[in-house]
Order: sequence, then structure tokens, then C-alpha cells
Amino acid sequence: MVGLIDQNRLGARVRVGQDVGTIKYIGIVEGHEGTWIGVEWDDPSRGRHNGTVNGHYYFETKYPKSGSLIRSEKIEKFETLENAIRERYLPPEQQSYINDQLLNETRDALSAPFMKVIGMEKIRERQSKLKFIEELTISNSTINEAGKLPELDSLRSICLQSSCIATWKVVHDIASQIPSLRNIDLSYNRLLMINQVEPLKFETLDTLILNSCQLSNWDDVLNIARMIPNLREFALKQNNIKHITDKSSEVFQKLEVLILAENEICDFNEILKLSSVPSLRELLINNNEIKNVKLPHCDYTAKLTIFKNLESLNLRHNPIENELEMFNELDKLPTLNRLSYVNKKISNTPTTTNDTCENDNTEIFMQAIGMIENLTSFNRSCIEKIHRNDATYEMWKKFAPEWMKVGGEGDPKMEEFYQSHRCYPRLLKKYGNPDQFILQPQRKRVTTIEVQFKNVLNGNMYRKKVPLAMNVRSLVGLVYKIAALHTCPGMDLKSIKLYYIDAYNNNIKVYLDNSSKSLDYYSLQNGDTIYIEK
Repeated sequence: MVGLIDQNRLGARVRVGQDVGTIKYIGIVEGHEGTWIGVEWDDPSRGRHNGTVNGHYYFETKYPKSGSLIRSEKIEKFETLENAIRERYLPPEQQSYINDQLLNETRDALSAPFMKVIGMEKIRERQSKLKFIEELTISNSTINEAGKLPELDSLRSICLQSSCIATWKVVHDIASQIPSLRNIDLSYNRLLMINQVEPLKFETLDTLILNSCQLSNWDDVLNIARMIPNLREFALKQNNIKHITDKSSEVFQKLEVLILAENEICDFNEILKLSSVPSLRELLINNNEIKNVKLPHCDYTAKLTIFKNLESLNLRHNPIENELEMFNELDKLPTLNRLSYVNKKISNTPTTTNDTCENDNTEIFMQAIGMIENLTSFNRSCIEKIHRNDATYEMWKKFAPEWMKVGGEGDPKMEEFYQSHRCYPRLLKKYGNPDQFILQPQRKRVTTIEVQFKNVLNGNMYRKKVPLAMNVRSLVGLVYKIAALHTCPGMDLKSIKLYYIDAYNNNIKVYLDNSSKSLDYYSLQNGDTIYIEK
């Protein structure tokens, strides 16, 4: 039991039930007998005060109600990682064993060279299984020291979330005893840097997870990274990080994956300070407070030379104010091919219906793949050729009126238009001049059109009047009925695909693939033919 604690234990991490904190004071309390322990809890609402009680200052806390004064008897017993592994990964009968040296000494003392210990081979066999463990998890523990670890020859990953480890020296003691270790998760810990004659080095580690560790100062982050020269993946989720320094590229020489989700980054300029990290492939900055994404200027026909290896970017649940501007900016990145994004404002609106949310997300999907040239995946969905064709065609139509307003090619404002619509020169090359599309005569507004349906499987034709307000979901049901598709082998409602040929470009198939969109959305006209295929 932790009963006698001296001043040398200030800064120790302790556990009381499910709560963990740091010892900030040891001594007497005015008006009370005995020794008291002042603890600042990780949970800012767990305590009763800020370290000042009845006008007497004992210690200082970060939050007004995160401090407590408790008796040492309440603090749970510390344990070493050595004991924790034996208790959790070995049955009770395996915990005590006789090593070879002790066995030989006993044989000599008893003059019994052939003496055997009953069950010794069985114990050794069971203990040897620790050598084959590749992943080990001990969370919510009172571990505060390494101890003498058993042989863990195959261990590559260890999770020690929410322990009582207080310093990086203890972490180093653990890692130095496990040469095969590559990944360590120390989330929900509060680790202090200590002065060392020789700086600590973790030569074998390549992955470090420090989620919810109160690492708000980026210099502290870099100091930790300097100890791990081969760091390739670094997770820093939920750390109240607001600012990043320009020194990152010097330290993160081998970093490939950086997770900064659920922090407090508001300005994308902070993210740009990571743009020279040479090997960065994947960056997660979701659930921050970024409102605008602005990259340095470059010609609309060129790509930037920053983030030169960045392939994957997660921007989900940021309150982006202008998605079109964001997608236009992200098109500047040379190697970006995977993007995740859902607007925080949409996902947090309680009155948003499923249909509205689906429409909004579909529009965002079309904008992203229509504007970012090299995108192959959006929100973890592979972008099919049909989706890209539909999206680029929609962007061609969407931006056509603005293109016409600046007077077409040769207008002095055209350069400015292309800078803010980087995709449009590519779309003009693919679909041609939109003059005919824009200047087509205005027709009287109609609510019903007559279309033909052609089953490409058997060539049968059908004619039907349909309202423009009808959505694709209802149209599929209608087609299934009038074309008697239930009689076609292998044809069901889920397998039906509908498309029509664009009136202005016979090489373009426009698929009606959004079940919630109306026929009017797809610009269908009287006399159009809708093709039915499986």
C-alpha cells in the first residue's frame, strides 16, 4: 500500500477507483491531523477545489475543480509491468517458478544431481508462450515501473493506456527490455520529460499513440518525436492543440502518418507548417475548427510542390464555409487521391432529415470528384469511372453560366475565373464549349414529360408520361412494373440501372443513379429515351 510517501514522490501518478491524477502536494493541512496528499485529477470535474482550501494555498491546478486532498490509504497499490503481465497473461500456478541457477544450487546442496521439480517442464512450456505474444494490452492499471520483464521475443505492440507511469524514463526502461517492440500506445497518460545526461532514444519504435495526453504545446510534441528517430506514425488525437511550429519538417524526417483529430486547430495556416514534412502520406485533421482551406498560389494548369507525398487527407466534421473553394484549393496538391469530408454544420443539425442529408452529401460528393483531378476515393468509397463522368459533367454545367459571364476566351477576367475554377479548362477540353447548353431557347415551364423506355436486354420499347418531380426511386418502381422486368432472368429492383444519352453530346451517358433526385434535376426533356440495363 502507498502509505508513506515523501517529497520525492511529488509528480507521481496515482489511481483511486477509476480516477487517475498527479500528486501535487504532500504534507499537513490546517485544522487536520496527519499527512495529506494533494492530487490534481485528469478529470477536471473530479475534485473539489483548485488546491486552495479555506484560504490556505497548498498546490495549483489547471482547472477550478480538479484538485483534492486525500489520505494515502485511498491510493491503490502500484504494480510493475512485470507483475501485471504475469497476473493477466499467466494462470496463478505459473507465477512462481524456479530458474535453472536456483535448481542447480538446490541439487548441489542436497547432493542430488538428478533431482527434478515436478511440473517444471509444464511451467516452462506455458511460460514460453509469452515469447509468441505479438500484441499486449493492459489498460486502466496502476503500473508505474517496468520491473524485470519476461522474454517477449515476438512482442511488437503494447497498449498501456491510462496507467500510473509518470516519466519517459519508465517508458524507456520498458522499451529497452523488448527489442522487438515497434508500437506503443500511451494514451490517457501524463508523462513528464526529465533531465538526462544522455537524451533518451527509442531506436526500434516506429509508431507512437498519445491520444488525450494534454499535449497542447507543439514544442513538447517535437521533443517527444526527437526521442524516436524512426517515427513513422504519430497519433495525437484530443490534445487541445491549437498551434504548430515551423520546425516540424526538421524533426519528422520519416513520418508518414500524422493524426491530429479532435484538437482545436482553427487556421489552416497551422496545417501548412507541415507542408515540408518529406514523407507525410496521410494526414487526419478531422473534428477541428477549420473554416477555410487556402493553399499558396500556383497557375491553374500546375500543381504545388508542397505536401509532395500527401495521398490521404481527412477533413471530416470541420465547419468549412465554402466547399467549392476548398475543393478548388485541394486540386493544387500534387499527389492527393483520397479525401474524407463531411461538413460539421450538416452533421450537427438536428432538424436535418435523411433525404436532405443524403442530397447534401451527394452534392458534396459530385463537387469533390468533379473538381479534384486525381481523386480516386472519397469518404472511403472508391470512385468509379461512371461517377467521375457524372460529376465532371455536372460541374461543366454548373459553372457554365459563370464562364459565360466573363465573356468567354480572351476576356481579361478569364484568368481569375480559371484560378477559382481550376477544373474548368479540363472540362472544356472534355465536353466542349457550353454556349449551346447555355443559349438554348427558354421553354415554357412544364411539369410532365413523355419519355421512351428501352430495355437493352431485349430491345422492347415503352412510352410513358411522367412528372418531372418524380424521383429516381419511384421511376425505378414504375419501370419495373410497365416493362414487366420481373419476367427477365436475374432482374430485380436493386439491379436495375437507368441512363439516358445527353442531347448535346451523344457520347455521354447520364446515369440516374441518385435515388432521391428528381427527373428535373437530370434535365430530362420531352421525347428523351431512358435505357434500362442490368
